[in-house]
Amino acid sequence: MAFIDVMRAEGHAVESVCRVLSSQGCQIAARTYRSWKTGAVSARTQTDAIVVDALLASEPVRAAIMQSALKEKTSRASAYRRARGYAMEIAADYSHPVVRSASLL
Repeated sequence: MAFIDVMRAEGHAVESVCRVLSSQGCQIAARTYRSWKTGAVSARTQTDAIVVDALLASEPVRAAIMQSALKEKTSRASAYRRARGYAMEIAADYSHPVVRSASLL
């Protein structure tokens, strides 16, 4: 991000810098850079995190995570991170209203 800031200070457009970075294997969209700069977290991201945290805190899911850790001989933390990644991926596949309605259950 600091590199893009320096390039902007030199008069380069964010889109141009991101395009060059992408051609060099560093994939970043101009809109991603701008969202990082504003520091704003979208309502969608907040809702996904709330729903996923509630799901992972439920007793049946916690038990399944523990069973997975024992079966695969990994740490509970590693199994939890993997489960959270799967849950976030699934949440991303659904529209925001669907995920938001799940938070009401």
